Amino acid sequence: MSKIIAAILKVFLVIYFLSYLLLLPLFFIFKRKNKEGVVRVIFYYILYIICQEFLTFSASFIAPLRSLLIPLYSSNSVIEFSFFCAFYFLLFPRKHKIRTVTVIVWISFIIFSIGYFHLKGSHGSFTFGSFVVGIEALILMLLCGYYLYFQITHTLNLFVYRTFNFWIIVTFFLFVSSTFFLYLMADSMGKSPDYQKYYFFINSGANILKNLLIGFALTRKFVQAPEKDFTRPDDLDLGDDLILTREF
Repeated sequence: MSKIIAAILKVFLVIYFLSYLLLLPLFFIFKRKNKEGVVRVIFYYILYIICQEFLTFSASFIAPLRSLLIPLYSSNSVIEFSFFCAFYFLLFPRKHKIRTVTVIVWISFIIFSIGYFHLKGSHGSFTFGSFVVGIEALILMLLCGYYLYFQITHTLNLFVYRTFNFWIIVTFFLFVSSTFFLYLMADSMGKSPDYQKYYFFINSGANILKNLLIGFALTRKFVQAPEKDFTRPDDLDLGDDLILTREF
């Protein structure tokens, strides 16, 4: 039985690392010529998560580097949130108020995170940062929810589920919602063997799903949101071929 479990674990790890390795080839196949800022943000995000995973994996098995694990985990929430805010900011029309809100939320979160970690560090208890990750997850879910609402009420694109932007938003929403409670308990239960077991499988599974969804999103077209809002007439015939947004 132990050999079967070990074999399953090896297959799981192979899938886990392959999900990261497939992202760059998919980007260069489908998005290499795309110069949109939104797409470029995701490219740099892909580079970041690959480097971050490599450093985390190395620090887990190389004793002199183990002191880097907590800073890597802690800084991940701030950096990941910054990438998402940059992506989110560029999704909306230039004059949309949500752009200003995004900048304010991003600055507030950065200040809050730095203050939180500084306070914890000054007390000699530098931790994973479960509280920060919890706040990040709640903000991301709210922002993702608003974007989906915006798509429904401000565009006549009936095929929004086929777009690059839609699947990236769905990816972030599913990832933060699936790991919300796991990360929230990291500081208090991080030393529990049972929790570590659950953390490994849930976190790895969530990252595999995230990477696969990003990979799928890379095969989709980016659709720019319309610059002007409109009011949808009550008697408007929404045929399947009615697309008012511009595709790139």
